[in-house]
Amino acid sequence: MAEVLNPLFVSCKRCGGCIKLSVKSLYDPFHWKKHRERCLKKPVHIVTQKKREVERLVRKSDGLLGGTPTDLSPLAVPPPKTNIGSIR
Repeated sequence: MAEVLNPLFVSCKRCGGCIKLSVKSLYDPFHWKKHRERCLKKPVHIVTQKKREVERLVRKSDGLLGGTPTDLSPLAVPPPKTNIGSIR
């Protein structure tokens, strides 16, 4: 039901939404599980309507930016912060 876009984002195949995962742990499914619970509770016609709106916005943005819908996904993931070498 989800498509992994990168370690911090997944796309919901049911509603078309982009869900941000935890920034503290890569691929952490907590936010996805919460979204999935809520998304499955919504009636199909509501989800279908939202998915159409998302697709329309992506197409509109695609025309403005001259790219593809994947260009709109945040694919640049910064490396996790570490405290190695900063012992006081």
